[in-house]
Amino acid sequence: MTWYQALDYVKTLNIGGYTDWRLSDALELQSLVDYSQANPALPPGNPFTNVQSYYYWSSTPYPVYTGGAWVVGMSIGGVYVYDEVLRLLRVASARR
Repeated sequence: MTWYQALDYVKTLNIGGYTDWRLSDALELQSLVDYSQANPALPPGNPFTNVQSYYYWSSTPYPVYTGGAWVVGMSIGGVYVYDEVLRLLRVASARR
């Protein structure tokens, strides 16, 4: 789904009795990453289920590119900017 669709989708969720879901911002999403792990790049014993090695949208826009937003790739934890118009990923930051 597009970034705009993801932003709208989380507003419709009703999971665990909660309806106030939102996308994490880029720093929150990156803080979940364990760079010693891969596929997904999450620490052992994390509470998340069914995490795939895909790119996950953050709520953080990247205004330099129209329709661009920060994403985190859960295969190795890379942080990128995805431009919906050009359909390109750009490396945005190095591993910490």
